[in-house]
Amino acid sequence: MATRGPWAAAGARLLSNRLAFASAVALAVITVTSILGSAINFVQRHDPAAQVYTDAAGLDNTNRGPNRVNWLGTDGLGRDLWARTLQATLFSLRIGIGAEAVTVAVGISLGLAAGLGGQRRIASSYGSPTSPPRFLTSS
Repeated sequence: MATRGPWAAAGARLLSNRLAFASAVALAVITVTSILGSAINFVQRHDPAAQVYTDAAGLDNTNRGPNRVNWLGTDGLGRDLWARTLQATLFSLRIGIGAEAVTVAVGISLGLAAGLGGQRRIASSYGSPTSPPRFLTSS
């Protein structure tokens, strides 16, 4: 009998936990919606920075509740809240992915330095969270 790999085991655990699976689906929907919002006009519908103080009928467009034109309403400057939420979500995703990329790059660099250099002080440099890493202060 062949054993399952770590990805298959993780996928089986995810599928067996209904709350985790529902959270993963919600995060996937949010991610896809925010990415499509920057690419397709139907999803975003309005410019997030455009200040529209009156609508086509000449009525006040500030601090409006949700309606057919503005799905989440407008703020005090007449900006569409749905478009601003999509823009903020995409911005947050970019920051999160960038931070993870930096973390992975630093981790791989330190792992390579420890593995190729043969020095144990790099691998054990995180002794105390309050002190600076030893490899930064040692010669």
